[in-house]
Formats: sequence, structure tokens, C-alpha cells
Amino acid sequence: MGEKGSQGRTQIGDQGPPGPPGPMGPPGTGKPGYPGKPGPPGLNGDEGKRGNPGAPGQPGVCHPSLCYGAMVRRDPFRKGPNY
Repeated sequence: MGEKGSQGRTQIGDQGPPGPPGPMGPPGTGKPGYPGKPGPPGLNGDEGKRGNPGAPGQPGVCHPSLCYGAMVRRDPFRKGPNY
């Protein structure tokens, strides 16, 4: 056998071409997002239906001190005592 030769020098070569694309990954899982901004105020609604009329009230009582002028037919714009 002959003599052993000297060790050669190593050198980094040129980069090779890119490889083929890999397989498609599994579908992602979504999660709920942030709530959106509140919307503008709505329009005014239509006027509602009239309600049912109430029960009739009690008959009034005329106190003589309140309606004496009406019973006597006194003119309220006339000067003089209120009797």
C-alpha cells in the first residue's frame, strides 16, 4: 500500500434549487371575535292606539261658598262685595 495523501480542503457549495411544496395542512379552527360597535338609534315608532275611556267620576257637590255667584247670576267683573 502506498502513502496516505494529505487531507483535502472542504468548501461550502452553492445552494440547491427549492424543493417541491409540501402537503396542505389541516383546516384551522375559528374562535369568536370581538363584538362590533353598536348601531345607530332606531327610528321613532308609530303612534299607539287610544286607550279605553275611564269609568265616570262621582257626581260633584256644589258648596254654597264656591257657587253662590253662579246661583245668583252675579257678574264676576262687577265691583262690590262678594255676597
